[in-house]
Amino acid sequence: MGEEDDSGRGERGRGSKRGRGHGARNSRRRKRAGEIVPRIDNYENARIQALMVGDKARTGAYHDAVMQNKHLFEGKVIMDVGAGQGILSMFAAKAGAKKVYAVERSHMSRVAAALVKANGLQDVVEVCNKDVDLLEIPEKVDLLISEWMGIGLVHERMLEVVLRARDKFLKPVSEGGAIFPTTATIFLAPLYEDNSESELFSAETWSNAHHYGIDWSVAQKMLPYDDLEEALVPGIGWPLQRIFVAANRIKCTPVSKTLDLRTISVQDACHFTIPFSFSNVDYPTVGFGCWFTVEFLPYHESLGKKITLGTGPNDVPTHWRQLAMYRTRPLPAEKVPDGVMKGVFKADINPKSSGYFFEIDDNVNTNLYMDSAKFLWQECR
Repeated sequence: MGEEDDSGRGERGRGSKRGRGHGARNSRRRKRAGEIVPRIDNYENARIQALMVGDKARTGAYHDAVMQNKHLFEGKVIMDVGAGQGILSMFAAKAGAKKVYAVERSHMSRVAAALVKANGLQDVVEVCNKDVDLLEIPEKVDLLISEWMGIGLVHERMLEVVLRARDKFLKPVSEGGAIFPTTATIFLAPLYEDNSESELFSAETWSNAHHYGIDWSVAQKMLPYDDLEEALVPGIGWPLQRIFVAANRIKCTPVSKTLDLRTISVQDACHFTIPFSFSNVDYPTVGFGCWFTVEFLPYHESLGKKITLGTGPNDVPTHWRQLAMYRTRPLPAEKVPDGVMKGVFKADINPKSSGYFFEIDDNVNTNLYMDSAKFLWQECR
């Protein structure tokens, strides 16, 4: 994504990663003064939409979170932020929701509306083709759901949109308001120098089947079918790579930071740090690996089931893979003082794009810096 890429996406017309509902999407509309308008064209693509839906770990986790916690949906008012093609909205409707607001600012909203109608859910699901910030509805919602995660968890800045929607539309937690996913945890660990290969990701196809009980044929007809690799991963390459990190390349216990979406402020989501201290680093390293986990938490374990979606080296592969942040050259073990690598990982939004500035300062006189919207790491000494 480029400089015009701000906080959103589409399924994923990220405007829609699945589409994205804030104002994250649609580079073709007119800018308001001072506004960053993200590009979403890459997500309005049949192959990319199929990739997202066909990511069994990702879509299956959301499906299980809804269907195994139906008490949070039955007779309730739900909002799907960044609804994209509307899959989460349709899950909510099938779980018995009274009303679902599928908020999608991009052109993917047309696909969502067509899919909702084709699956007979138009009396429950209302597709709202508006920014979250401009949307008005006549009621508070009981549960807010969104698939907002990007590379390195926060890339694409969709989390900000979800939190603004939470503050504007969601009932207080004390009154039963819930948010899915509920928590998100980002992990960081040094990468061991190793050439082993790791498992490949393979998406299920949505053709010739009613995937998750949903008829996708109308989406296949409406979306263009462009080259997947070129559309999906523009500009990603060395020294930053979105790859599958083999589990044996992680020899230290990772450090982590958990964001509680029920309570975290927009400001704290835009700027956070993860201090780290890794001991016994007596092996050569080539950089750092980063991945995330999200959890869907019911009010009480006895009333539902906690569902976890992980994207780490030991988890089922997903389209997110892991983020590998490489140094320009391997770091020998003898360069790590007393075998202890310590420092801090910093994440700050890039106000001019949909990316974050990721920075790692450590005690081996190295500073790694990256703008996630440009997928470029620089090493400064």
